[in-house]
Amino acid sequence: MLLHLVGSLVVLLASCGFVKASEKWGYSSEEEEDGSPRTPANWSLSYPNCGRHNQSPINIDSKYVTVDRSLEEILFVDYDDYPTNQTWKLLNNGHTVQLQANFSHPPQLHAGGLNAKYEFIQMHFHWGEDDFEGSEHRINSRKYPLELHLVHKRRGSGRTLATGIDIKASLLAVVGIFFDLQVDDNEDIKPITDALSRIVNPDEPVLIDLPTFTLQSLLPVQRDYFRYDGSLTTPPCDAVVQWSVLSQALSISTAQLTSFRKLRHHTHGTTVPAAYLNLNNVTAVEVAVNETALHDEDNYIIRNFRPVQDLGDRRILQYSSTNAARVDRPPSMATETEAESGAAKDGSSSSPGKSKKNSAAAVGGGWSVVLSTMVLAAFFRF
Repeated sequence: MLLHLVGSLVVLLASCGFVKASEKWGYSSEEEEDGSPRTPANWSLSYPNCGRHNQSPINIDSKYVTVDRSLEEILFVDYDDYPTNQTWKLLNNGHTVQLQANFSHPPQLHAGGLNAKYEFIQMHFHWGEDDFEGSEHRINSRKYPLELHLVHKRRGSGRTLATGIDIKASLLAVVGIFFDLQVDDNEDIKPITDALSRIVNPDEPVLIDLPTFTLQSLLPVQRDYFRYDGSLTTPPCDAVVQWSVLSQALSISTAQLTSFRKLRHHTHGTTVPAAYLNLNNVTAVEVAVNETALHDEDNYIIRNFRPVQDLGDRRILQYSSTNAARVDRPPSMATETEAESGAAKDGSSSSPGKSKKNSAAAVGGGWSVVLSTMVLAAFFRF
């Protein structure tokens, strides 16, 4: 039985591109003559999925967005709960900042057109070298200085080796949240940015007490979202993600953004968790992975976002709590119903139910480095 499980694990890791101990990948903006995957343009040479269809992130272009009146608000269940002892694990994994925690009842995503219920795994961030870029997704080509990814796994999938890992479309549900620049600090994210000085060096996680912080703290008030099927935004780039990108941005100051850019990436090969789902309460399987991140003489993580990918024939759906035009959406953009009838209308419908407290925080609307616990994960940068 044990040999069978080990054999299955090796096959799984190999199929996902994790057992390439000699490979390195990163975010260099310079082309590598040797085809090294240190630049995103070359990732597919070592990780074939990165060059296939349905990749993320994308530019959410209004011309290709359909307002879908059949979509519901997303319910963020138990997002206002505190983890055990109000303690979070904060990690600089050499590619991004990652937070995870143990919950008696893991926060979940329900409804919202998702094809299952999803449990929270971890969250991480993407940023750039200045205040004018950093987000992975864009809205009508607009870049934001920071993007947060809230990563969730489908309930009942990949919990143990005995049941296997269900690697197929919609294994993960990721919520993307933009941050826009403002003068003053954002007090809701301040507990995190203040703690970043403790994880300047990679692979030295710390436990931090955040008595006032919950996941709810990082949800915007207005929660309309864009929905599309995509992939992890880092190698191995598996197309297993249902994306919900929220249209309303949160705020962040220049000082807080600078805190992210003071973190260092890997400069030498290291042993990191090869599992990339960070499943709660599951022992991580570690594999020697020789990796590096950015090409920066000072070894700082100053850029950790993947360029936008082709949309192809995918559809981008939009949930609007008012069924009205959303941010930057031209008046001529028809809803699904309007497109069928061929006539644009002002049509309105009753708003979805009001947000629920305690057990469910309702949402009207929106990869990375994940690699850390179970067989698929150490960092997940969506």
